[in-house]
Amino acid sequence: MVNKRRGNMKKLILVAVVLICIGMVAPTVYCASNAKVETSSQVKVIPKKVQVDSNFDGKIDRIENYDAEGRPIKTEVDNDNDGIMDETVIYKDGKPVKTTKDTNKDGKPDVWIDL
Repeated sequence: MVNKRRGNMKKLILVAVVLICIGMVAPTVYCASNAKVETSSQVKVIPKKVQVDSNFDGKIDRIENYDAEGRPIKTEVDNDNDGIMDETVIYKDGKPVKTTKDTNKDGKPDVWIDL
């Protein structure tokens, strides 16, 4: 549970850093030739796929896929840090509807949870 919270905290920090960087890239621009201030239009960034190495071991341990509106479609997680995704969450309309887990490390799900 603690690792999951740490992973979520790192994810939130990453999102905050990205938002801060976007704010720095699209600031108000001063036009010296006619001495007026212009505001650049902001672009909404919607990721298709996000890969996370939450424990900094060099291996991806979380993959998040999003639809065109930025809602999650599927999340895959490596819970035991062996480099193999062992949990999958499927989403519908941005809400989790199904989870599968491979608990015996044979590469096939052996736990199915419909939410």
